[in-house]
Amino acid sequence: MFTARLILFYRCLHTSSALLKSKKSNKPILSLEEFLFRQRLLGIYRQLLRILVKTHERDDLIKFAREEFKINNKETDLNHRKYLLNLGLQRINDMMRVMGIKGPEF
Repeated sequence: MFTARLILFYRCLHTSSALLKSKKSNKPILSLEEFLFRQRLLGIYRQLLRILVKTHERDDLIKFAREEFKINNKETDLNHRKYLLNLGLQRINDMMRVMGIKGPEF
């Protein structure tokens, strides 16, 4: 009985420690707040691409947007990433206003 509990306890420990890292790579699993931020960021990126595809300068604008999103993709501090996202959204809104691109405010 004791050995069965010990084996069960060991399996629980082994499983929980294995969940701390992704199974496909050695990247850590995101926290809930990081996951929600990532989903918001991807949604904004997709929405921006949908708007830019409809413009006649789409190749240059899409390249610019992609480069801007890639600049700080290695940043790990969530608060700094949120700050960078807000700055980027302001730049996107300004760019859309200047170029006369119609779309939702970000």
